Amino acid sequence: MKKWMLLSGLLVLLICGYFLFFFPFAVSRTFSGVSTLSAANRCFHDTSRWAEWWPKSSGITYKILGLTYSEVKVSVGLADGTQVAGVFRIAPLNGDSIIFQGECSLPGYHRRAEMGRRMEAIVDSFGAFVRDPKNVYGVNFHRSMSHDSTLIAIVSEFAAYPGTDVVYRKIDSLKAYIASERAEATGFPWLNVTRKADGTYKMTVAMPTNRRLPGKGSIVSQRFVPWKMIEGDVYGGPYAVEKALRQMQLYKLDYIMTIVAMPYQYLMIDRRQQPDTTKWVTRVCAPIT
Repeated sequence: MKKWMLLSGLLVLLICGYFLFFFPFAVSRTFSGVSTLSAANRCFHDTSRWAEWWPKSSGITYKILGLTYSEVKVSVGLADGTQVAGVFRIAPLNGDSIIFQGECSLPGYHRRAEMGRRMEAIVDSFGAFVRDPKNVYGVNFHRSMSHDSTLIAIVSEFAAYPGTDVVYRKIDSLKAYIASERAEATGFPWLNVTRKADGTYKMTVAMPTNRRLPGKGSIVSQRFVPWKMIEGDVYGGPYAVEKALRQMQLYKLDYIMTIVAMPYQYLMIDRRQQPDTTKWVTRVCAPIT
């Protein structure tokens, strides 16, 4: 009887030792108030962006081994050259919360404890990254209300994408008309450029005014009812703005919104006065439901 008890105790110790020293261990975190799962998933599955959120201070490197819908398998490299198999997983909890988990195998209790702390830093770093809309979309999109309600506008069509000089000639025409009516512009110029099915471009330029004007010739009067908006500031030239407008479409889908009217650019500096396009500031806006 004592022999069997001794063997049973030894077996329990062996099992406990296995779990303690060899069984994979996981570090999990729940992040609330983050981007939707679809947005977090894009950051998670785009492994080319992992270097943006992986903390260099963790003392751990990684090599991507495989990718599935909910997990990424990695080879984790430690400072002493040890390579450890690991896996990271992501799952939804509710509309604005996710659970993110890192798991690896490492023998030795003390090494596992140290590895656990390092894995915590990595998992927490991902959560901090996806909480910031600028990291997820490249632009700090947020919701607001529109302010301008009376505008004048010119709509034109071009065979090629209109350049800065073309845009500002139209803006100058609007400003001259506002002055001729003894009215005032109350904000920055609006711009929308849309590529049509035939490859030509339709451009709308508008200026908000302090009162409604009747319009003249190609200049038409417009009203803009105060409405809910998505908006975000973009730094860069036309390519950066077009990229931001595409990201705005992803933001809309992630948060289940509908853009109900033409998105537009709010030209916050006179581009003619700043030849360095990296210093251009443009607010992209769209009315939403």
